[in-house]
Amino acid sequence: MLISLLALSAVVLTCYGWGRAVYALAYPGRSPLHAYATGLGLVAFTFIGGALNAAGLATERSLQICAYGGIALAVAFIAMSARKAAWRPTLAQVWT
Repeated sequence: MLISLLALSAVVLTCYGWGRAVYALAYPGRSPLHAYATGLGLVAFTFIGGALNAAGLATERSLQICAYGGIALAVAFIAMSARKAAWRPTLAQVWT
């Protein structure tokens, strides 16, 4: 069951990463809608896989690169969002 949960988490992170990249290109300057970005990422990831398949390049290695690239994008976008967030004032209000 743990392996299934990890695989599902990897797919969600991949979709979120590609979706945030497409969202940043399509809606510059707007704050992200996370569920919309994840759905958009599913479409983008499917499009990339279909384009690779149509070109005859859909090998295990190329699909792994797309998946790991999406995870890397997700981590980068989450880090950028966390860096912009004002955590300290929020935590100070909770603890006082």
